[in-house]
Amino acid sequence: MTRNISTSEILMIGVAWVQGYVLLSKFVSLVASFFKKKSFFSFFFNMLPNIRHLIGLFCCFCCLQYACQMSSNTIVNGATAPDIALPNRNQQIQTLSQSHNEKLVLVEFWASWCAPCREEHTALTDIYNTYKDTEFTDAKGFSVYSVSLDKDAQAWKNAIEQDQLPWDNHVIDVAAFKSVYTDKYGFRSIPTTFLLDKNGTIIGINLTPNYLVYELNRRKKS
Repeated sequence: MTRNISTSEILMIGVAWVQGYVLLSKFVSLVASFFKKKSFFSFFFNMLPNIRHLIGLFCCFCCLQYACQMSSNTIVNGATAPDIALPNRNQQIQTLSQSHNEKLVLVEFWASWCAPCREEHTALTDIYNTYKDTEFTDAKGFSVYSVSLDKDAQAWKNAIEQDQLPWDNHVIDVAAFKSVYTDKYGFRSIPTTFLLDKNGTIIGINLTPNYLVYELNRRKKS
């Protein structure tokens, strides 16, 4: 499950397929012009138009399948975040729902080998330290629930220590990108984040550190 696909994105998929098909046709024409007069390749030359159309149909099928998959997605702002239950550093199952405690929660998918993830940890640590005890209009405090997609548990633990991540909610899924949560949350790259309200409703997706600060500030109790 992911977000709903927009009309503009469907159009972009269609345009990309048309452009790809045009480029493929040009390539086939160039190959055909080279082999046209060579009798040894006559059978191959005669098959080129059929091969081109088959590839074009296959590309069209893939685009339509992708569009249909995206159009049925439900991970959007206002949706309830799927619960997560994974082992923490002590090999105990720690759920996302247990981490709320009336707080705003940022669900972070990351890995020790992901350089952009590690780079964001500096800003995220500052944000956590600043807002962890803040009174919001609809929540009491801010927390982070970090989900590692590392296959190596020791590398994950080392990264937590190296980055000096101060929050307690650290879990790991050694299935990595074969995790059921990549499908439930609808992503194929990291870092990926979801900001949840105290009830587990999604109120922000992939917020930059600056925009995360903006969202937290505008929800502060005056």
